Amino acid sequence: MKQFIANLICSTQLITCIKMATSSKTIIGPRFLERLRESDYKNSVYAIAEIVDNSVDADATKIEIIIVSDSDSITDIYFTDNGSGMTLRQLEDCVVFSEGGNTAGGTKSGYFGMGLPNSSLSQCRDLSVYTSIENEWYRQRLDFNDMISRGILTANVASKANVAEVNKILKKSNIENVKTVIHWSHFDNLDSDNPKTIIRRVSRLLGRIHRYSIQNGVSMSILDYRDNNVTSTTHPILVNDPMYLSKGELWVTSKVKSSLNFHRSADERMDTRTYFSKYLYCENGTQLSHPLFYELDDACNNVSINYKGVEYTIELTVSVAYPNIQKPGIRNGGQTDVGKEFNVKVKGAQNYPSGNISWVRNNREITTANHSLFNISDETARFWSIELKYSTGNTKDGLDYNVLDKLLGLSNTKQGFKFSPSEDGDIYPPNSSLNKKKEELTRSITLALNTAIDKAKKKLKKQASDFHSKLKGWNNEGDHDGGTVMPGPNPVTFDVLLNALGKGEEYNTQEIDQLTSKIKGYLSHLDKKDIKRGVEQYSKIGIKSIIIYCELDDRDIFQSDSYAGRNITLINTNHSFFSRVIEPLQESGKDDVLASIELLLSALSSAMTDQPSNQKEANQELMTSCAKNVKNLLVRHTLPADDI
Repeated sequence: MKQFIANLICSTQLITCIKMATSSKTIIGPRFLERLRESDYKNSVYAIAEIVDNSVDADATKIEIIIVSDSDSITDIYFTDNGSGMTLRQLEDCVVFSEGGNTAGGTKSGYFGMGLPNSSLSQCRDLSVYTSIENEWYRQRLDFNDMISRGILTANVASKANVAEVNKILKKSNIENVKTVIHWSHFDNLDSDNPKTIIRRVSRLLGRIHRYSIQNGVSMSILDYRDNNVTSTTHPILVNDPMYLSKGELWVTSKVKSSLNFHRSADERMDTRTYFSKYLYCENGTQLSHPLFYELDDACNNVSINYKGVEYTIELTVSVAYPNIQKPGIRNGGQTDVGKEFNVKVKGAQNYPSGNISWVRNNREITTANHSLFNISDETARFWSIELKYSTGNTKDGLDYNVLDKLLGLSNTKQGFKFSPSEDGDIYPPNSSLNKKKEELTRSITLALNTAIDKAKKKLKKQASDFHSKLKGWNNEGDHDGGTVMPGPNPVTFDVLLNALGKGEEYNTQEIDQLTSKIKGYLSHLDKKDIKRGVEQYSKIGIKSIIIYCELDDRDIFQSDSYAGRNITLINTNHSFFSRVIEPLQESGKDDVLASIELLLSALSSAMTDQPSNQKEANQELMTSCAKNVKNLLVRHTLPADDI
């Protein structure tokens, strides 16, 4: 019902009736607009983006959002630009629903004619639009409270603006040749009236929505007039590219800078500064010298559809992180500040809707989503992105709509599509119905996305594998940072075991040699001198419970052994519990969770070792049965086997 009424309001015939000054009643009353104001904008930033759309469509090269506050509460927001401005007719029509000037077949952001009045009234109760025509300023206004009190739906006739009032506004702007001003006041629907909060949200999200316009030379900034001060603080809106294929002054640069010192090491190969510094022009600067991701060419596959003899194309681009961004000398690159920013790209944040798949229409991002096509908890997801991009400039003559907009189900607020992944359907003839072609396009996009995601994950898996091989080689050269060359538990587990069990006695030379020989039987691929160095490290630490990762019969999650009062827990890297649970935790740096698992296995191992010999066989059968059940559960689990 809500969609039906919204469509009804948008119709030209209805608006014409509303504007007619006749004695007949319209089928809606002024108070219905109160319901219309509760539109489906995801947040205030998306409403602000609609106004910026108009400036971009007017070929503005400079756009400002001027926020005026008093006692840390926003009182006014002005939008100024140096675009082409409006004619008097355009000024009068710009506040009327569905009376926009853009038509099908163009490449402008707007099309429905809903943006300016819909977005403005969704946030405030008083809207004014000013434009300069032949060096004179004219104004159009919608005073919502006045319309309600008088019971009218008619828009005022545009009139000459008060010169002093216009000059007061222009003094707040840094743009020399302002052509258009939008003024919002009497707010009642802003997400927050705190200027700091709105500025932070606008900076981040608008930099993503309009990233292409900014890259193409359009300057966007926020001017913060705190407590009605005469001077303002300027916040430039930086490119926030979810594909991370951009360089220069970017939103993500600060995250790269703060990741420099995430992990310091005497060995520069294991020092994050070695890798992240290469992406910065200088450590104190705001510019990236190189993109963080690269295009995965064999995964980029455009999607095309032929409708009524015209070919329409959606460009599908896949990007993945460079190896030294995915693994910057450490296993858990996702835990750096820049890695966490990648994760926000996948999962979003408060008032920052996000997803790994970005939809771009006419160089303006419409939405991002995940479409339930992959597991968002998969660590790999943060290191790949997909963009689906199209233009409406090739709409066939004679059609009164943009075909791809129609096929994808673009919302009139330009915040999303009605796309829902499905592999059902077929390839239909060009003259088939719109519904059949919609089904065909949905199927094609779904297949292309699934293929792209699979290729991205395989590429990242290969990069991770290559890094692990290098890391193993580095470790085998000798001790680094006080560690051991043997594949043992994480540092948190060491600390807990020492605190819980206390420090044991060091081994003598003979015991070290005997334990080295015992462990060599499990770690045959390691050099004996490297194992001995590890045993000496265990002896020096004095730890009583030794944990080692090694290859065992794939039926067992772990096995137990002992020597000289030390319990040895052998965690099996061949079991699916390792590949599905333990290894992803190692890669993501979730040491606390990993320590809990390692301690549990160590405790079970110790309990089995301490049992009388006549019970050990029964215990082993029980553990084998448990391991088999765990393996069967993991096989049926939806988590991908190649989680990184």
